[in-house]
Amino acid sequence: MRKTLRETMLENYAALCQMADLHGKPRPPLPASLPAAPVKRVSKPRTESNVPLEKEVQASIIKFLLVHPRVALVVRHNAGAMDARDNNGKAYPIFFHKVYKHGLRIVDLDVTLKSGKRMVLEIKRPGWHLKPHDTREQEQKAYIEFHKAVGNLGGFVTSIDEVQLIMECG
Repeated sequence: MRKTLRETMLENYAALCQMADLHGKPRPPLPASLPAAPVKRVSKPRTESNVPLEKEVQASIIKFLLVHPRVALVVRHNAGAMDARDNNGKAYPIFFHKVYKHGLRIVDLDVTLKSGKRMVLEIKRPGWHLKPHDTREQEQKAYIEFHKAVGNLGGFVTSIDEVQLIMECG
């Protein structure tokens, strides 16, 4: 794991103190610009302990798909981006994926079936409401509907049973 600036500065300060001690010189003062210690993030406690997290549902669905006889390929998509820098030090984003049709947003899983059809799945935690409620989910729904319109399968799912239902109906 990468060291924080504070850790690096403290290591350098310790080395300077050792050098001062070796040569009989007074130790330098602690740098005034030393950053505060980082605040450790505390994860939110699970309020509904019997309801699995989305990542747990996703892991079980992926395991199911990887051994299913009708599945040829499973691709997991990550949302988001990261900053990179060009040769002049200017920051620019690198997207992990990009959909070039306005109003569509990629979903969690893109599955290729042995029949040649694709199945796109957006995985949600059990108890998720039945209708998309924000722009992100509306764009994911549009992506799913686009695939259905061209003969593929897809949907929002919260369990392996729902994945099986989509596969059987398609």
